[in-house]
Amino acid sequence: MKDDVIAKIKKDLQGASGDQKTAEDSVFSEETPVPFDVSSLSLQQLQQLKSVLASTPDGQKKKREHSIVRLKSIDAKIVVDFKNAFLALVDDPENNRKVERHVIPVRYNGEKDYHNIPYKQFIGADQVHCEVLSTRTEAEEYVEGTVFSREKGTNVELVCKKVTNYFTVQLPDKKTIEIEARVANS
Repeated sequence: MKDDVIAKIKKDLQGASGDQKTAEDSVFSEETPVPFDVSSLSLQQLQQLKSVLASTPDGQKKKREHSIVRLKSIDAKIVVDFKNAFLALVDDPENNRKVERHVIPVRYNGEKDYHNIPYKQFIGADQVHCEVLSTRTEAEEYVEGTVFSREKGTNVELVCKKVTNYFTVQLPDKKTIEIEARVANS
């Protein structure tokens, strides 16, 4: 069977090129690389090689595009902030009673108040791709308590640093807003 395939390929190659080349000559020609010895080059050839290598870029520089983040979209409103989820009593119309369900407070773009929505709805919400235009970082220091210092031999204040990152993103409607980084890709 293998011989039949090779014979068919030979026949196709001969018919395509018009001359009587063998398949091995036209397709499977193997060339051995010529060894390159730098020590055999003259001083002028070395200088030319050096100038060519210096003018050749190390790699192709790509235009750096802005990063993309995903924001939740619920009922065509974009979620710009959320708080911790909690258990709450909600109405169950099927059983005509109140049941415990996880809810999460979310704040939509352009609104001040938080709205409690079911956690399942939040997790399964559509995501909108937004372009990150810039980033900003805020660092806040606060005293957590006291610890014993071996150097001073006394108790000293424990100062902690809280770092918050912010993204300025462009929404699909070309408006820009600033969000906390924790909201992105949630």
